[in-house]
Parts: sequence; structure tokens; C-alpha cells
Amino acid sequence: MITTRSCLVVRKIGASPVKSYVLAGLNEKESVSLLEKTLGRGAGDNVSVTKIVGQCRGVPLAIIAMAKWLHSPRSQELTPEEQLMCSYYDEGFPHLCFAYFSLFPQDFLFDAERLIHLWMAEGFLGSEPEKTGRRYLRDLVGKSMFQDVKVDEFGEVRSFKLHPLMHGKARLVADRENITMDPVGHKVHRKVERVSFDLSLDFLRGIPPSLFDKAKQLTSILFFTNTQSRLPMQLDMCTLVLENIFKSFKSLSVLDLRDLGIVAVPSSIGDLKELVYLDLSQNNMEKLPNSIAKLSKLQTLKLSRCYSLKELPKDFENLPQLKHLDMEGCLGITFLPPEKTKLTSLQTLSAFVNIKIDHIVGLDDLANINKLRGQLQIRVTKSLEEKDQHLQHLKLTWDLDPNLVVEAEKGKRPQAPLDRLKSHSALGLLILVGNINVGPSLSTWLTSGSNIQFKCLVKLSLQDCPGCTYLSEQDQLPQLKILELLRLDNLVYIAQKCNKEAVFYKTLEELTISDCPKLKSCLKLLLDTRSVSVNYPIPLENLHIQNCNHLENLCDAFQHLSSLQRLTIENCGKINLDGENNQWEGLKSLRCLTIREIPIESLSFGDNVITLRELTVHNCEGLTSISDSIGKLTSLRRLEISKCNKLKSLPKEMKKLQSLKTLIILDCTLLLPRCQRETGDDWPQISHITHIQVK
Repeated sequence: MITTRSCLVVRKIGASPVKSYVLAGLNEKESVSLLEKTLGRGAGDNVSVTKIVGQCRGVPLAIIAMAKWLHSPRSQELTPEEQLMCSYYDEGFPHLCFAYFSLFPQDFLFDAERLIHLWMAEGFLGSEPEKTGRRYLRDLVGKSMFQDVKVDEFGEVRSFKLHPLMHGKARLVADRENITMDPVGHKVHRKVERVSFDLSLDFLRGIPPSLFDKAKQLTSILFFTNTQSRLPMQLDMCTLVLENIFKSFKSLSVLDLRDLGIVAVPSSIGDLKELVYLDLSQNNMEKLPNSIAKLSKLQTLKLSRCYSLKELPKDFENLPQLKHLDMEGCLGITFLPPEKTKLTSLQTLSAFVNIKIDHIVGLDDLANINKLRGQLQIRVTKSLEEKDQHLQHLKLTWDLDPNLVVEAEKGKRPQAPLDRLKSHSALGLLILVGNINVGPSLSTWLTSGSNIQFKCLVKLSLQDCPGCTYLSEQDQLPQLKILELLRLDNLVYIAQKCNKEAVFYKTLEELTISDCPKLKSCLKLLLDTRSVSVNYPIPLENLHIQNCNHLENLCDAFQHLSSLQRLTIENCGKINLDGENNQWEGLKSLRCLTIREIPIESLSFGDNVITLRELTVHNCEGLTSISDSIGKLTSLRRLEISKCNKLKSLPKEMKKLQSLKTLIILDCTLLLPRCQRETGDDWPQISHITHIQVK
């Protein structure tokens, strides 16, 4: 079943043999019922209730939003129109924040962090802006005003779209203070304070002269597009236009100039004394004018993906209010100014480069920036120390040196940059990339004696670290939920032991292992069951393993994975999945299983994974049969088999799979004629399946 609010989607699929139903809004009785159900009580006076639901026009979202707001004492003695308007914001959510959505088009994908920084620059969020902004977003999610919401590992909103019904209300709330310039121009009046330009439209018309003439008190200018990036040279913001903006709007606090093809920033930008937020991301300038150092109120500076940018202004450190500096992807910057420690207000630093030969820069240079929090990404080639205690996300990237990789393979220690890394009490996500020497075990630097380090770490990602051969069971990560091990050329074991004392495994929910050519086993001593507490299951829910061609045994680990729900095994040429069937019996919660390019001869685990709902088998050239035990998979809903050219037939027991609704068989030479509708030999055992695709 497909649900959509778009008639275009219906027309696109109209050629398919499907029936479409146009759902009308709720009638008055249904609307009142929904209102009362959401309120958890009677809605009161019948006349008022009828007016309220009448304004909602049978739209469930509007009725729910109204009901949630009616709990507030402010809802009394207002007209139905006023009540409906107020249901979208209250004292806990300033109307200016809600009105800000009017500056963006419908279906715009909002980045939560960017939006919070914009609200901060406008002065909407008070004394604890980041905390307040996140709370506002959580409140709006709870009021069903967003759709397509994405959250991170910590449950914080990362991106979303505003519900179309809310967009019109935001424009109404904004009145005439916020306007969006459209292709035919917008009537500009003296009340306007914020303006945005939709660059997916025709920008060649330029900025209307009326904006320069009437909007002298303009505080915000935003340029946006719903596409990720425009084509090169599609738009070129010339220096003359920029100078006119800087000269005309001295009161600007927000200036978003991302992806405008800018090759040079005029020095007159230093005249914008009120500027708090400046976005120059995805432009083509090689340097920034020194006059940027005059922006004493600047809090947010975004320079991400400015690939041509080679250096920062020499007086860049003279920005006392700078809190957020984003230089992700600025690979041309070779150093930060040596006086950068004056940036004592800095909280977010997305890239920190350590490459200058005559001045070995390390995290020691950030010692005075003790307010760093959020995300820090560092690209280094030398040793470092860490003294900050407030970071939540930390990414360390070492530039690979082939000579150092060779030395690491010989057992030498070409680098020891992490040996002095101190404890981070708030760090939740740690990504280590490149030529980092963590020793044979991760615990050589994660722990110090019996003291717990990284006690809040939720996600750990190790990438391209040639020195790591195993992770110890003594690694003190009491909150770890997600572990990624990517391209670790010398990783042999995930752990030498696994027992009830292994803190490392008590909370782990997701494990991804990719491109580890020497990996032999997830748990070295797992085969010796005397060393393992069988009664202590690992709480792992998702396990993904791919491109580990030395991995031979995995089934023995299954007895400890009773919580596992998703299992993906891809391109592991030596792995043996044809062992005894009872090896699978530990997977009591498995719902999705994907097997790709694995040397398996028979699918015969049906007796022990009866919770399975989705099964995908792709390019398993040795697969010749499917056991009758597949009939035990009574919860199976979707089965896909592709490029298994030696698979001879489907078992008769598939008749019992009454929950199976989708069967896809692609590029299976021997199965193709057997599964043809009505005529195929295997058709009787699959004829009950609703959706069958065989080709």
C-alpha cells in the first residue's frame, strides 16, 4: 500500500495495476472524536468545539496540534481562528523562531545545527542558545509539525522537513517581516527585516532595486537552494553586487552566501559591525580579506568545501566572540595562525590542520580554547595532546604515509600521537582515521590502569589504522553502542576473550566490519566455551560484515547473539555457513538476513531462525538447494534470490509460508523456467504469494 499527498505520485504509478482512493478529510463527528481522544477528555462546549474543528477542515494534523495546545491556559477566551493560530506556537516556543521557517520554501530539508545557529544569530534563543534550540526542535517534533525527521546516535534531531500545512502558518505568523524573493519579484516594504532568495529559480534578474531603496534596516539575507549544489559556473556572484550589499545593509546580523561562485570577498565586509553569522561555504576564493578580523560580533563562520581556500587572515585570531568555525573539506589550508589560542569562545571546530613543519601543532595548541564542544575534526601528521573536556564529537584524521604503514606492518612504532590523549568526560562519538598507532590493542591508549576513560562514548569508528590487531575485552567503554572497524589491514581478532567481565560488550548494539583482510574470528577464544559465560548474551542488534576474505568462522558466535535483528554477510570468500543447523539457534530475534557472495551450498537454517521476516541471497555461486526447513520460517514476508545460477529448484515446503508476500527471483538460470506462472514446476508452491517478480 502506498500513501501520498501528491497527485503527481498517483499519476506516475497510474500505469500499474493498482487502485487509488482519494481520502477526504474527517467529517465533523470524526474530527470531534479525534480532538477528544487526543485531549484525553471531553472538549467542552459543543458550539466552540464545532468552530474549532471547522477551522481545522478535517485535517488530522491540525486537529492534533490544536488538541495539544488546548492544554495550555492561554487557549481560553480566544476565537477559533486565534486558537488554531496559537496551537502552532506558545510561550515555550517564540513566534519569531516559528516565523523563520517562512524564509524557506516548502519541502526544504533543514539542517538542525544550521537552523539553531541562525536562530542564535537573530537573538531568538537567550542565554543557553544551543540547549534551548534543541529543546525547541524536540517540542516541534512532539507537536507533529515536522516530517522526514532524522536523529543521530544520541537522539538529537539532525535534519527534517516542515510539514506543508505548517509552512503557510509560518508565513502568516511572519506577517511582512520575512519575505522570499520569487522569479517575478516581491513587493518590498519598509517593515521587512529578513529576506531570502531561492536560487533554484532564475537569479539572473539580480537583487531588486526596491530592496536597496526601502529595506535599509535589513538584518538577514539568505540564499538557498533545495539541490545539494549548483553546477559549476551556473551562478557567479560578482564583487560589485557584494560591495553593494555590504554598503547598503550595515545592520546585517545574518549573511548566507553559500555556493554563489564567489572568487573574491571585498574588504568592505569588515564594515558589517553587527554581523553574527557568515556562511561562505562552497565558494571559490583563495583567501579572505584581513578586514574579517574587524567583525567583533561574529559567532559563526562557515567555510566548508571551499576547496580553493589556502589560508586564513593573519589577524583571524582577533575574533573574540567566534563560537563555531566550520572548515570541513578545506584541504588547501596548511596552517592556522599561531596566535589562534585567542579564540577562547570557540565551541565548534570542524577541522584543525597540523602540517606546518617548523611549528608542530597539536591539540596542546588548543589548550586555551576550553569551551570546545560539539564536533571537532582534526587532520594531523605529528603528535598531539588533548586538554579539552567538553567535546561530544571528535574526528582525528592522519594523512597516510606509505613508509609509516610499512613500518607498522613490521611491528615498529612510527607514531605515538595518542599516547598522551587525556580523558574526555563528555565525548560521545570518536572517529580515528589514517596512520594512527593505537598499538596491538585499542586498550593501550583507551585506558589507564583501572580508571574508566571515554565513559560517555556511544560510537567509535576506526578507519585505516594499520597498527591495530585486536580490541581487548578490557577496553573500558561502558556506554558504547556502535562500533565501526573499516579498512584495518592488520586486524586479526575483535577480541581475545569475551566473558561477563568484558565491559566492551555489555552495551554494544551495532557492529560493522568492512575490508579487514586478515580478520580470522570475531572472538579469538570463543571456540573454547569454558572461557565464555554462555548465560551472558551480547546485546548486539545489528551486525554487518563485508570484504573479510580471511574470516572462516562466524556461526559459533551466534549462540551469544540472541538480540541480533539484522545480519549482513558480504564477500567473505572463506566463511563457512554450512555448519550444523543448531549453530543458528542462538539467533532468536533475527528479522533480516542478507547473504552476498558467500560460498554457501544450502540454505538449511530454517529450524532455528523462525523470527526471520526478510531474506536476501545474492550472487552465491555455490548455492544448489534450499532445505525444506524453510517451511518453518512462518514469519517470512520477503524473499529475494538473485544470481544463484546453480540453484535447481524451490522446496515444496514453501507452500506453508502464508506470510510471504513478496518473492523476487533475478538472474537465476535454472529457476527461471520453473517459476513461470501456471506452467512452471515450482509454481504450485509459490502461487499463493501476492507479489512475484521472476526475470
